[in-house]
Amino acid sequence: MGRIKTKDIKTIGRELVEKFPDKFNINFDYNKRVLDDLKIFDSKRMRNKIAGFIVRLMRQAERENN
Repeated sequence: MGRIKTKDIKTIGRELVEKFPDKFNINFDYNKRVLDDLKIFDSKRMRNKIAGFIVRLMRQAERENN
């Protein structure tokens, strides 16, 4: 079993992927840097959780397209 993401993490992650679909990919470190460039979060922990959730969303989208 994995860790459960809060509703806030999921909501913010989905909104960011909808706004900037071409900026994110399945690389966690790359997504962290993109979130740093967007300057949305003050907390490193929050940034990392959202970057991880975005990786999950991008992998799901990749599987649906194949």
